[in-house]
Amino acid sequence: MFKGALDNIPDRVKVFLLSLTIMFCMISTVYANFYIGIDKVYTHIFYVPIILAGIWYRRKAIYVALGLGLFYIVACTVHDSIIDPDTILRFLIFLVVAGVVGSLSRARERFHSKELQAERAFRRVAKDLQLVLESTDEGIYTTDIEGRCTLINVAGARMLGYGTEEIPGRKMHQLIHHTRANGTPCPAEECCVSRSRITGVGCRISDDIFWRKDGTAFPVEYSSYPIISDEAVIGSVVAFRDITKRKQADEVRSRLAAIVESTDDAIIGTTLDGIVTTWNAGAERIYGYTAKEIIGRHISLTAPPDVKDEIAGILGRIRSGGRFEHYETVRRKKDGALINVSLTISPIVNNAGDITGASAIARDITENKRVERELQEAKAQAEMYNDLLSHDINNINQIGTGYLELALSAPNLDRGVRELLDRSLEALQNSSRLIHNVRKMQEMKATAGKLAPVDICPLLDEIRAEYSGARNGEVRIDLACGNHTRAMANDLLKEVFSNIVGNAIKHSAGPVHVGIASEEISLNNKTYCKVSVEDNGPGIPDDLKPKLFSRFQRGNTKASGRGLGLYLVKNLVEGYGGRVSVEDRVAGDPSKGSRFVIMLPASA
Repeated sequence: MFKGALDNIPDRVKVFLLSLTIMFCMISTVYANFYIGIDKVYTHIFYVPIILAGIWYRRKAIYVALGLGLFYIVACTVHDSIIDPDTILRFLIFLVVAGVVGSLSRARERFHSKELQAERAFRRVAKDLQLVLESTDEGIYTTDIEGRCTLINVAGARMLGYGTEEIPGRKMHQLIHHTRANGTPCPAEECCVSRSRITGVGCRISDDIFWRKDGTAFPVEYSSYPIISDEAVIGSVVAFRDITKRKQADEVRSRLAAIVESTDDAIIGTTLDGIVTTWNAGAERIYGYTAKEIIGRHISLTAPPDVKDEIAGILGRIRSGGRFEHYETVRRKKDGALINVSLTISPIVNNAGDITGASAIARDITENKRVERELQEAKAQAEMYNDLLSHDINNINQIGTGYLELALSAPNLDRGVRELLDRSLEALQNSSRLIHNVRKMQEMKATAGKLAPVDICPLLDEIRAEYSGARNGEVRIDLACGNHTRAMANDLLKEVFSNIVGNAIKHSAGPVHVGIASEEISLNNKTYCKVSVEDNGPGIPDDLKPKLFSRFQRGNTKASGRGLGLYLVKNLVEGYGGRVSVEDRVAGDPSKGSRFVIMLPASA
């Protein structure tokens, strides 16, 4: 400690003290021997500056010893008038003491320097180790031989819900590993960390749980290895990781794998060169090849010879990032049978964004294609029969109508006979009208979606001209048409107005007044062409209004018919994107006539 205190003296003070002791030695010698008259020169105090010089200046102390030794020789010579051998011996002793003290001081300095270097290196290693511990996202803690925590990093404390100062000194097994996932206690002797301290052998657990401060558990994987010093285990070091996200990803992968294996569709993975890498149970059922038979072989094995070239085209498109959706083609099974399939093919992209392969979902649509062909054939036959029947029956109706009209024109017909002939004529006309409606429904389906702007006013004027003056002048039709009333429709729009006006006339007795009006209105930020057709006929009862546009629904009138007319009207208007409704001409009084309102999307 005294030596350390001497080392800490500032350099200026060292020079001052050393000079002071040298001067004190020289002055005291002169004073004692020459003034007081002591006959012997004492050298004991000469060792003080020599030792101080050795401590402070190492081997340079030899110069102080040399100076003091020469001074001693001169003093002895002057005092005794001779050079005594003892004087020379003491001079040499001064030099030896200076050399020994300087060498010892230098050796001590080197040793102290190495100590400082070792301490600095240790601190640097400790700092680097601390940086490593604090930089990793894994939890790391160490324990003593009894399992008490001696150190834990920030990541570990954070995962466990503690501060880094709360855990050291506590037994880790009782703190974070006391209970299994099923709720049963976990004995310390069965714990991997405890076993590694007892046996001195490391261990690794890939799926376990640790408990947080708040009492919740989280899945972890961890490893524990013994800390060994002088061939004895003195503790353990544990590294652990929260695997919640990995467990979630594993569950998602498991569900996806189950879906892939349980689906009836074929799910196939290939390289960009077409080599099969995955082949699910659905693919085995559809193509007949087992996964073992086809994985590692080219996917063209499933294509018939005449479509093998399309495989190269598909893979080329996949390489450029393209995809196929519901691509229908033909494939060949293991037994050689050809099947129709619908393919959805997409590129497989890795985490770096590179396309590494192709994923294909294939659905066997052979049965669908067969049913589709049968339906098309049945539809074609039905249309042929319908055309033949419609044409022939309509011709028969026309002939019968002609004969009945000739019979009715005969004079002096009995009233009962005339009534029978009128009913027969009406029945034939209704039959012709039914055939007409069926044809219009076929046309409606054929022209679905083919809409164009239609001028409403000229069309309504045609209807007015066609029905005005009917029934020997009993029918009067008024038309009020607004400006720029154009709707998105097609040629069948005339059937809508003709049907409604014809019904108003047919279901009324005596003079009939029909009013038609059109205007353009805005409703819910959309523009519509509104057409109203009202009459002064018998009206429509309230209980019948909701059912009026249903198929084969007729009004409660004496007029006969099959009720397809308004059903046709509703389908046509809704096909145009509009709607049709019926209401009383005079609100609350159905007996005063009805009003039909047709809303059609207006054209730009």
